[in-house]
Amino acid sequence: MGLNKMSQKGHRLSSIPTISTRVTNRNKDGKKRILLVDDEPDITMSIGAVLESNDLEVTSYNDPVLALSSFKPHHYDLVMLDVKMPKIDGFELYNEIKKIDNQTKVCFITATDKNNYEDQEGQGQQSADYKEKPQGYCQLKKDMLLQKPISNDDLVNEINKRIRTK
Repeated sequence: MGLNKMSQKGHRLSSIPTISTRVTNRNKDGKKRILLVDDEPDITMSIGAVLESNDLEVTSYNDPVLALSSFKPHHYDLVMLDVKMPKIDGFELYNEIKKIDNQTKVCFITATDKNNYEDQEGQGQQSADYKEKPQGYCQLKKDMLLQKPISNDDLVNEINKRIRTK
């Protein structure tokens, strides 16, 4: 299976949403929509290819500022954000997206140990790495994090779980 070409703006040319008067979470083919934001093109291409091969429509950006400016409320079934990105990190982007659409489901993808972003020992204290992001602070739950690397099967299973939950 060949990967779709990427536009200069960072998203797949085949995934550019068309303008519609009615916004729904599914495209005309009934596919669930995923927004993927990661500053590494290899990651967006590989994750995007896996998800698209599993009947999901993926719009990806390598620039978090562009992703935010292009974000459409009530359009995506799930938003996947890398934690560490230039300009706007994943936490800040999460907070900005929630201001636009507070019903959007979001998960973070990170190469950093997940424990760095979770409560330590249930005492409500965040790790030092997490505290360094006061501008982008958000309350994280364990199910909001996906650890890179992740197998293709695990990735698809985790995404499907998150899409199905209310």
